[in-house]
Amino acid sequence: MLRELLRHDNLGDSREIGFVLFQAITPTNQNRLDALRMFCISNIFAMSRSIDGILELLQFLSIIRLDYLTVSLNHAVFDPRDYSSAEDYFELPNFYDLLFKTLSQTEEGRHFFNENNLKFNGELNQYYVQSHMISFELYPIRNLLLRMSFLQPDSNIKDHLFVAPAFTGFFKETIADSLVFKLPKHRFTLEQLKSSLLRRDEVGQDGEMAVIQYEQGRLKGHLQLSQIRQISEEYVNAGYDIVSFDNIDSFINDRFIEVKTYTHEIAFYWSKQEVEVARRLQNKYWLYLVDSKRMNIAGYVPKMIQDPYRKIFENEEWKKETEKWKIFIED
Repeated sequence: MLRELLRHDNLGDSREIGFVLFQAITPTNQNRLDALRMFCISNIFAMSRSIDGILELLQFLSIIRLDYLTVSLNHAVFDPRDYSSAEDYFELPNFYDLLFKTLSQTEEGRHFFNENNLKFNGELNQYYVQSHMISFELYPIRNLLLRMSFLQPDSNIKDHLFVAPAFTGFFKETIADSLVFKLPKHRFTLEQLKSSLLRRDEVGQDGEMAVIQYEQGRLKGHLQLSQIRQISEEYVNAGYDIVSFDNIDSFINDRFIEVKTYTHEIAFYWSKQEVEVARRLQNKYWLYLVDSKRMNIAGYVPKMIQDPYRKIFENEEWKKETEKWKIFIED
């Protein structure tokens, strides 16, 4: 049903949608579709361009039941008698809550806001979406949210669309918090812990601490510096050592760092799990190569490799040697 909705360029605005819901549709009866269209256009001429999109939107949200001849309200989802006016309805988050929940039930729609395009401006305490990173096919939804002033253009940065301040709390609870990085559900066993401690001696605890200090300096001013943290002590199977942020506007952990400490030559062991996670996370995965002899020098910057799976395995400059083989017999 989302595909049918996205065929409409114009899905209306709060004034037009409110007119349909609170004035055009009789709450207790079925309404003739042709009469409803004519009534809307005769009262708001601009609706000649949006009425079909509005009806498709309301059907997508299950607010109305629509067939070829009639329109009726679905009172289980919406009843205009519960609100004093259309303005009252749209000042509350009800409509947007329904929109985002319905979108999340579709493959395309659940990615409208995602960990790549959504950021947080700490100084203004506002979430914003990078418009060019919204899927082009979802632009009718983007334009709807702009017309309804749920999203507002940033006057200083052309590509940024802020979430209206009135809806910041609602947006955080329903959208932003659902994107926050979650650690693996299962912690490791005592035997795994012993193995982890041995590995930590090999790669260097000090190297990871140096990287955390470097990240805190790189992201100075970030409101969530405490969320730059070492997780390798507790989650050996994560495939990385540290979770951080890509930039100061990131509000979810979106940089996953594997630390490799070396002494003489830049060489390291990369486990199968780490390689697989690097392949999956792509640009979000970073290797930080730390020189143990220089890491305590003020201003030291580790060698950083973004998307190392692609850059190492597809780069002949890196030499790869197999240290272990898995030997088995098939029954």
